[in-house]
Amino acid sequence: MSTWSILPEASHPESVLFSSSRGPVTRADVFSVARERLRELEMAELEPLVAHAHDPPSLLADLLAAWAQRCVVVLEPSGRRLRRDSSGQPPLVAGREGDLDLALYGEQILLELYTSGTTGRPERHAKTAMQLLGEAQVLGPLLDLGPSSVVLSTVPLHHLYGLLFGLLAPLAAGARIVSDSAADPGQFHPHRVARALQEHGVTHLITIPAHIRSLLDAAVRLDGVREVISSAAALPQEWAQGLEDLSGARVVDVLCSTESGGIAVRRTAREASYRPLPGVTVRASSDGHLEIVSPFAAERGPLRTGDRVHLEPDGTFRHLGRDDGVVKVGGKRFSLAELETAALGIPGVTDAVAFGRTAVRARGTEVFLLVAGEGLERSTLRAELARRVDPLLLPRRLCVVPRLPRDARGKLPRATLQRYALLQGFELLGVTLSPFRLELRLRQDSERLVGHFPEAPVLPAVAQLLDLVVPEVERMAGARVVAARRLKWQAPVLPGDVIVLSIDPVEAGPGKYRFLLASPAGAAISSGLFDTSA
Repeated sequence: MSTWSILPEASHPESVLFSSSRGPVTRADVFSVARERLRELEMAELEPLVAHAHDPPSLLADLLAAWAQRCVVVLEPSGRRLRRDSSGQPPLVAGREGDLDLALYGEQILLELYTSGTTGRPERHAKTAMQLLGEAQVLGPLLDLGPSSVVLSTVPLHHLYGLLFGLLAPLAAGARIVSDSAADPGQFHPHRVARALQEHGVTHLITIPAHIRSLLDAAVRLDGVREVISSAAALPQEWAQGLEDLSGARVVDVLCSTESGGIAVRRTAREASYRPLPGVTVRASSDGHLEIVSPFAAERGPLRTGDRVHLEPDGTFRHLGRDDGVVKVGGKRFSLAELETAALGIPGVTDAVAFGRTAVRARGTEVFLLVAGEGLERSTLRAELARRVDPLLLPRRLCVVPRLPRDARGKLPRATLQRYALLQGFELLGVTLSPFRLELRLRQDSERLVGHFPEAPVLPAVAQLLDLVVPEVERMAGARVVAARRLKWQAPVLPGDVIVLSIDPVEAGPGKYRFLLASPAGAAISSGLFDTSA
């Protein structure tokens, strides 16, 4: 039975694993903390592990301690780390360092991670030692990682991309990892990152397209960086080329998912096609979908993805978009990514997301587009889009907001944004997800106003709750609302009014949320508490 290790066996106890503002962190330092954690865990119930911020050494110590107990670590979307009993896991084997076990059986389940949930509710997937650590060993040579490499990641470590590329692959290659607050995805700032890159002599930057755009906009220097790795969202060719021109680094785009692990890579500035990772076999189904057979995937047989592809004779493939990103308008198929890319090429547009809705009309699908930027005029945007895309792909509705709410991985909550943009009777003005704030204008022609005081129409209280508040509480909780308490209505919402909805968890207990609907100036309109089944 094969065994795997998270660290190179030949590394010396005083070898430096992490570089931080407090000084180097050695292998011996990490193992000392891990032993303390192991003693704590052996005396405790199966309770949550301490949820450290973006702190790679602490995560590694937690993993070593939990795996020494043969426990499975659950990395939740919030970043909280849990451990659960893994009854039936094989016994400890040789390869211990002190009282920590370094050798892990290939089929041993190490982690459970969640999908992004950008198009629905996040799903949990288990990963074995062979899948995780096997892929980490493959990635090292592919990304030119070695003992002289220094890696900084601006991607959350509790998701597969950040965990593999920002922690496991560098450790397997003997590289040094930067542990610096500038790398915290929740506090990303291009100048802070650029300063950290220089201070630590970073050679490899692990990041996402949204951060690449910020680095380009700030025109910061990236001296010494040889490789920039990007994933989690589409990387426009112009951005990849711009960063290569700015830094001289090679910019590599990675296609991967929680279910599949890494699938393929391409140098977007120079290549249109993806090259499968070593050991990964790709093929196109009869209807043009990507199917993979991979030792890193959860399924042993062919895994069908939602990606549409065109295979090239040399074994590479072109990515044509996802199922949820392909629409048929006027009898013609389009990728919504084409519209998004066109929008991103318009001066002043910093972000964009498009989606379609089936319509009982000759066109078949209505296209909607949300763009982010300051001082953008709809008429100008429509004129620019008309120059860049097929007339059939021009959006029926165009919303302009200051910014779109990408999460720490750079992903957009497409299903949530689509609901906001299509919210009947409202105009979307702005949204943030953490903390949750939604700004809307009540349209004069809102159907919710019909029958409610024709001479002086107002938005009914029940519409405030059912259209706006309850769906968001249930999305945040991942559970149904079961009770409402302390509901208050203090002012009416009139046609044309701008309203701001805020929802926050209540510290007194899990599954409880407080909402406030107010004017932009903060004057309360309605408020209350909701209990959910979470």
